[in-house]
Amino acid sequence: MTNDEDKNKITSVEHTSTPVILNYYDLYQVVLESLKKSEQPLSTTNIIEKVFNDLNIATLNKREQNKFKNKVKKAVRHLKKSNVIAENFKKEWVMTEKGLNINDDDIVDLKRNAIKDELYTGISIAVSLLLTSIFLFFNPQYLVHEIAARILALVLAVFGVFGLGFELNKIRESERSLGFDNLGLGVGIIVFLINSHNN
Repeated sequence: MTNDEDKNKITSVEHTSTPVILNYYDLYQVVLESLKKSEQPLSTTNIIEKVFNDLNIATLNKREQNKFKNKVKKAVRHLKKSNVIAENFKKEWVMTEKGLNINDDDIVDLKRNAIKDELYTGISIAVSLLLTSIFLFFNPQYLVHEIAARILALVLAVFGVFGLGFELNKIRESERSLGFDNLGLGVGIIVFLINSHNN
C-alpha cells in the first residue's frame, strides 16, 4: 500500500454519513482533529463523543458502539505513547508540540508502527503457544494427568499454528485465506509430535 493510499484511507473516514468499523490506528486522524477543533483539553469521554458524531456511530447497535469506544480509547493510548498527545493534571488530553506539527506522513508512520507492534505481539503469542505445546507433549508429567497434558498440548499446537499463520499472512498481504494451509500444517505438527513420542 502506497503513502497516498494510506492517507486517503485515513482522511476518508471523516464526516461520513455511513458508520464504518475501523482499526484503532485508523482513528488517529479523527482523534487529533477532535482535539484541534475543540481548542481546549478534552477528556477521553469527550473525545469519544466527538468521534461518534463525526463518524455517525450513534446509529450502530450498542454492542458495536462499545467495540468502537474501546478502539477510540486504544487510539488515544497509542497517541500518548507516541508523544502526540499528553494528559494534564485534570486527566484531560492536550496536543503536544509534536502533535501540533504532525502531518499526514507522520500519521502514516504512526499507523505502520502500530501494525508492526500488533504483528510482533501476535507472532510472540503464537510461538509461545507452540513452545508450551511441545514442552507439555514431551513432559506430560508436568501436569497431574498425562493424558490431559497431551490433549492440552495438541490444542495449544493447533491454536499456535493458526495464530502464527494468521500473523504471517499479514506480512504477505495476501487476499487469499490460508485457513486450509494452517489446518494442514497443524495436523502435520500433531502427527509429528505423536510419531516422535511413539518412537
